[in-house]
Amino acid sequence: MAGTGPRALRAAGLISFALAGALLGRIPLSGHLDRMTDAQRALVRGAVAVYKEVRPDLRHATAFWPLGLPGWTARWLALGLRAPGVTYLTVWRRDAGAADHHELPVTHLAGRDVRVDILHPHVPAGATATWDPSRSVLGVSLPRAPSAMLVRLRGTRRRP
Repeated sequence: MAGTGPRALRAAGLISFALAGALLGRIPLSGHLDRMTDAQRALVRGAVAVYKEVRPDLRHATAFWPLGLPGWTARWLALGLRAPGVTYLTVWRRDAGAADHHELPVTHLAGRDVRVDILHPHVPAGATATWDPSRSVLGVSLPRAPSAMLVRLRGTRRRP
Protein backbone atom coordinates (compact mmCIF):
# COMPACT_ATOMS: atom_id res chain seq x y z
CA MET A 1 0.00 0.00 0.00
CA ALA A 2 1.57 3.29 -1.08
CA GLY A 3 1.94 6.10 1.42
CA THR A 4 2.11 4.08 4.65
CA GLY A 5 5.72 2.87 4.96
CA PRO A 6 8.75 4.48 6.63
CA ARG A 7 9.54 6.56 3.55
CA ALA A 8 6.04 8.09 3.53
CA LEU A 9 6.22 8.76 7.27
CA ARG A 10 9.60 10.48 6.84
CA ALA A 11 8.22 12.58 4.00
CA ALA A 12 5.24 13.61 6.13
CA GLY A 13 7.57 14.53 9.00
CA LEU A 14 9.74 16.65 6.73
CA ILE A 15 6.70 18.39 5.26
CA SER A 16 5.46 19.17 8.77
CA PHE A 17 8.95 20.35 9.80
CA ALA A 18 9.17 22.70 6.81
CA LEU A 19 5.66 24.08 7.29
CA ALA A 20 6.27 24.82 10.98
CA GLY A 21 8.95 27.34 10.04
CA ALA A 22 6.50 29.42 8.04
CA LEU A 23 3.56 29.61 10.45
CA LEU A 24 4.78 32.64 12.42
CA GLY A 25 5.64 34.61 9.30
CA ARG A 26 4.32 34.32 5.79
CA ILE A 27 3.49 30.89 4.50
CA PRO A 28 4.89 30.29 1.02
CA LEU A 29 3.51 27.35 -0.89
CA SER A 30 5.37 26.19 -3.96
CA GLY A 31 6.63 23.06 -5.58
CA HIS A 32 4.66 20.12 -6.84
CA LEU A 33 1.62 20.17 -4.58
CA ASP A 34 -0.21 18.22 -7.29
CA ARG A 35 2.19 15.29 -6.75
CA MET A 36 1.47 14.99 -3.04
CA THR A 37 -0.57 12.18 -1.58
CA ASP A 38 -3.91 12.92 0.04
CA ALA A 39 -2.27 12.62 3.48
CA GLN A 40 0.48 15.08 2.51
CA ARG A 41 -2.07 17.57 1.14
CA ALA A 42 -3.98 17.21 4.42
CA LEU A 43 -0.82 18.29 6.28
CA VAL A 44 -0.57 21.39 4.09
CA ARG A 45 -4.29 22.14 4.49
CA GLY A 46 -3.97 21.81 8.26
CA ALA A 47 -0.96 24.14 8.38
CA VAL A 48 -2.74 26.75 6.24
CA ALA A 49 -5.76 26.58 8.59
CA VAL A 50 -3.46 27.15 11.59
CA TYR A 51 -1.79 30.06 9.80
CA LYS A 52 -5.17 31.67 9.15
CA GLU A 53 -6.00 31.24 12.85
CA VAL A 54 -2.80 32.88 14.17
CA ARG A 55 -2.34 35.51 11.43
CA PRO A 56 -4.42 38.25 13.13
CA ASP A 57 -2.12 38.14 16.17
CA LEU A 58 1.12 38.31 14.19
CA ARG A 59 0.99 42.02 13.32
CA HIS A 60 0.88 42.89 17.03
CA ALA A 61 3.54 40.40 18.08
CA THR A 62 7.08 40.90 19.32
CA ALA A 63 9.69 38.22 18.72
CA PHE A 64 11.75 36.55 21.43
CA TRP A 65 14.12 33.60 21.49
CA PRO A 66 13.67 31.49 24.65
CA LEU A 67 16.86 29.54 23.95
CA GLY A 68 18.78 32.57 22.72
CA LEU A 69 19.70 33.22 19.12
CA PRO A 70 20.48 29.87 17.52
CA GLY A 71 23.86 28.75 16.39
CA TRP A 72 24.35 27.19 12.97
CA THR A 73 24.54 23.69 14.44
CA ALA A 74 22.08 24.11 17.33
CA ARG A 75 20.22 20.89 18.06
CA TRP A 76 17.13 22.70 19.36
CA LEU A 77 15.74 26.05 18.17
CA ALA A 78 12.83 28.10 19.45
CA LEU A 79 11.20 31.27 18.17
CA GLY A 80 8.50 32.94 20.18
CA LEU A 81 6.05 35.68 19.29
CA ARG A 82 4.39 37.54 22.14
CA ALA A 83 1.10 39.27 21.29
CA PRO A 84 -1.55 40.74 23.59
CA GLY A 85 -3.06 37.83 25.54
CA VAL A 86 -1.23 35.08 23.66
CA THR A 87 2.25 33.70 23.05
CA TYR A 88 3.24 31.45 20.17
CA LEU A 89 6.33 29.26 20.16
CA THR A 90 7.74 27.31 17.26
CA VAL A 91 10.18 24.69 18.50
CA TRP A 92 12.46 22.64 16.27
CA ARG A 93 14.45 19.54 17.15
CA ARG A 94 17.01 19.29 14.36
CA ASP A 95 19.37 16.56 15.54
CA ALA A 96 18.50 12.92 16.22
CA GLY A 97 21.42 12.85 18.67
CA ALA A 98 19.73 15.46 20.88
CA ALA A 99 17.59 14.44 23.83
CA ASP A 100 13.93 14.25 22.83
CA HIS A 101 12.88 16.58 25.69
CA HIS A 102 13.87 20.21 26.12
CA GLU A 103 12.83 23.05 28.43
CA LEU A 104 12.16 26.59 27.27
CA PRO A 105 12.02 29.49 29.73
CA VAL A 106 9.04 31.77 29.08
CA THR A 107 9.62 34.36 31.79
CA HIS A 108 6.96 36.86 30.74
CA LEU A 109 4.37 34.27 31.84
CA ALA A 110 5.96 33.86 35.30
CA GLY A 111 3.44 33.40 38.06
CA ARG A 112 0.60 32.52 35.69
CA ASP A 113 -1.42 29.45 34.98
CA VAL A 114 -1.05 28.79 31.27
CA ARG A 115 -3.19 26.91 28.81
CA VAL A 116 -0.99 25.05 26.30
CA ASP A 117 -2.26 24.03 22.85
CA ILE A 118 -0.21 22.29 20.17
CA LEU A 119 -1.46 23.90 16.97
CA HIS A 120 0.86 22.20 14.49
CA PRO A 121 1.11 19.44 13.61
CA HIS A 122 -2.54 18.50 14.14
CA VAL A 123 -1.55 14.96 15.03
CA PRO A 124 1.66 15.53 17.00
CA ALA A 125 3.01 11.92 16.74
CA GLY A 126 4.11 11.65 20.35
CA ALA A 127 5.03 15.32 20.74
CA THR A 128 4.03 16.94 24.02
CA ALA A 129 4.15 20.40 25.55
CA THR A 130 3.53 21.07 29.26
CA TRP A 131 3.74 24.19 31.39
CA ASP A 132 5.58 24.21 34.71
CA PRO A 133 4.20 27.24 36.57
CA SER A 134 6.68 26.95 39.44
CA ARG A 135 9.61 27.54 37.08
CA SER A 136 7.95 29.43 34.18
CA VAL A 137 9.19 26.77 31.79
CA LEU A 138 7.55 25.05 28.84
CA GLY A 139 8.72 21.44 28.59
CA VAL A 140 8.52 20.04 25.07
CA SER A 141 9.10 16.55 23.76
CA LEU A 142 9.68 15.78 20.11
CA PRO A 143 10.45 12.06 19.78
CA ARG A 144 11.69 12.27 16.18
CA ALA A 145 14.29 14.43 14.51
CA PRO A 146 14.02 16.49 12.53
CA SER A 147 10.64 17.60 13.81
CA ALA A 148 8.90 20.76 14.94
CA MET A 149 5.78 22.03 16.61
CA LEU A 150 3.90 25.28 17.00
CA VAL A 151 2.48 25.85 20.48
CA ARG A 152 0.04 28.49 21.69
CA LEU A 153 0.29 29.67 25.31
CA ARG A 154 -2.49 31.65 26.96
CA GLY A 155 -1.93 32.96 30.46
CA THR A 156 -5.19 32.29 32.27
CA ARG A 157 -4.67 33.88 35.69
CA ARG A 158 -2.02 34.88 38.18
CA ARG A 159 -1.09 32.21 40.68
CA PRO A 160 -1.32 33.12 44.36
